This record gives sequence, C-alpha cells and structure tokens, in this order.
Amino acid sequence: MKLLLDTANIKEIQEWYLYLRGEVHGVTTNPLLLHEAGIKSVDGKIKLIKQISEIDDRMDVFFQCTEENHIYELNDIWQGLNKKINLVAKVTMDLDHMHLFKIAEGRKGIKRAATTCYDLVQIHQAGEMDLDYTMVYYAKNDVKTLMQDAVKMKNDYCYDINLVAASFRTKNDYIDAIKSGIDMATVRPEHLNVIFKNNNVEADVKMLEEYM
Repeated sequence: MKLLLDTANIKEIQEWYLYLRGEVHGVTTNPLLLHEAGIKSVDGKIKLIKQISEIDDRMDVFFQCTEENHIYELNDIWQGLNKKINLVAKVTMDLDHMHLFKIAEGRKGIKRAATTCYDLVQIHQAGEMDLDYTMVYYAKNDVKTLMQDAVKMKNDYCYDINLVAASFRTKNDYIDAIKSGIDMATVRPEHLNVIFKNNNVEADVKMLEEYM
C-alpha cells in the first residue's frame, strides 16, 4: 500500500519521504493545508511543486479544484514545470462539480481524482468515468466495509483506478487498510507518528541500549 502525505509543509514532506522512501507515492493538499503552510498564491503552489520535484519528480501532487479556472491554473503551472511530475485535480464527486472531470480530461500532466466519496455508488461512478484516483472515505464513515467493497468492485469491473483510503487517524485504521488490499492511503504526518509507534519495539531498543 502506497502513501499520499496529507500536508503542504515541505519539511514534513522531506522528513517522511526519507523515512518511508519506497512507500510515498505523492502529496495531497487542500485549501486548509495550503493556508497552514502559508501558501496563498499561484507562485506559492509553483514553489511547493518544485520543492517536491527536487525530492522525487515521480510523485503526484494533488490540488483541490472547485471551478473551471482551477483546472486551467493547474494546466498552466504544469506547462512551466519539470514534465516528469504529475499534478492531480481533486474534484468533489457530486452533481455540481462532476463537469470539471470532463474539462480536465486529456490534459497532459494532469490526472483526475474524485474526493468526498462516502459510498460505493460514488466510487463506482469514478471507475466508470475512467478517473485516475478515487478517495474512499473511511475514518468519517459508518460503513466500515467500504474499503473491502471498493477493492472487490474494482477487481470485478476491472477498473484501472487507484483506490485511496482517506483519511486515517489510528494504527487500527492503517491495519484495516492493509488487510483490505486497497491501493493507497492519505495520512497526515502527525498520525504517522502514531501509526508507526510500537511499544514492544521501543522496550526492546531500550533494553539493548542498556547493554551497549
């Protein structure tokens, strides 16, 4: 299972990429995360993308798109960048925003991701639309079999789409995702500290250090 770091803080991205090098597939942002990182302009987004590209230019970088101009903005940004990196337009899977997927379709360097997917109908629609990614909302969802159901549906229908579990809070969430066979997961850096903590390992290390 690959990870999408849910942050716009370049120091956090650098730190966790080094820790989890082979697992990190990309970075996913939203307007709140960009604001927290002090990114308030197109130039700020370009700087962030370039910094991520210097870490690994194969990563995908996700940005929320709520109107047509946001798609065109991503397209313009990509035109002036290292062409290896991909930008991903995150679009809410609802009737008011689904037309944006069509606008983003076929644009070189721009991938498409469905967000706010809380049920199998939305995820099915993302597969039928041949999107690159769909989020599978888990932590805020009462349907705790949604990840397994989404994986089964992807396999049954042979969809070429990345299923992304969003968004983990606990180690048990992470374990559930691994067991489900889902493709990816979005995780905030502060939750990674919890997910990768193991009290038994820490006790073993402490014991070994006493005899070194």
